[in-house]
Amino acid sequence: SFGLYGTKSLVAVPLSIGRGDVFGLLTFAAMQEEREWPETVLKQFQLVAQIFAIALQRKQTEKSLEERLQFEMLLAEISAYFVNLPADQIDDGIQNAQSRICELLDLDRSTLWQICEKEPGRMLLTHMYDRSGRPERPAADQRELWPWGMKKTLAGETQVISKFSDLQPDAGKDRESYEFFGAKSIVVVPLSVGKRKIIGSLNFTVLHEERDWSEADVRGFQLIAEVFGNALARKTRDRELRESEARLSMATNAA
Repeated sequence: SFGLYGTKSLVAVPLSIGRGDVFGLLTFAAMQEEREWPETVLKQFQLVAQIFAIALQRKQTEKSLEERLQFEMLLAEISAYFVNLPADQIDDGIQNAQSRICELLDLDRSTLWQICEKEPGRMLLTHMYDRSGRPERPAADQRELWPWGMKKTLAGETQVISKFSDLQPDAGKDRESYEFFGAKSIVVVPLSVGKRKIIGSLNFTVLHEERDWSEADVRGFQLIAEVFGNALARKTRDRELRESEARLSMATNAA
């Protein structure tokens, strides 16, 4: 490779902060002739590499802070939006919020699952935003695809999975399903009414890379799950109220 690019001599200095992990490389090359690199020159290169590393790290930190601020602003906006949202607009509001979160955080998919009222052992896919081109099956039953994860959800546990090789041995079926749908990393947050009754789960998935989820990301997802859970509970109460009023009207007319 050096011969292909015409390199005669080269110095390659790792980019890192202090004793942290190496995250890049800074190279200096001579193309015209072979060269002996004095120790003083090497130290100067190392100093330059350190300066560049600090600058790049600061840039990344500022970018992360900006993204965090945007995420927090979006969370506040979504929370306020659902406060007085009419019950018949809740479904569209959830899918719109899913798409905005995925676009902001570079996520490929968000799915919302709800426990079937007529069959409590089933958890069905009801809301989805997918920009990957590989949508999940609309009639998917979480009990059949992710039995291990569903148990965690029903126990009220948030699942933060950066890479699926970390899954426990008894989660073999879950691993197969994640691989089938192309998932690399995922966060699964239980949906609950208040902090008691579990009514489903809210998932955020990355397909194009493994990802280390920050505590701020997980807290944000939990907040959104709380907002969605309360909105869905309000939608259910509204439907039950309308059904009750309809039955009362029928009984009144019959009388």
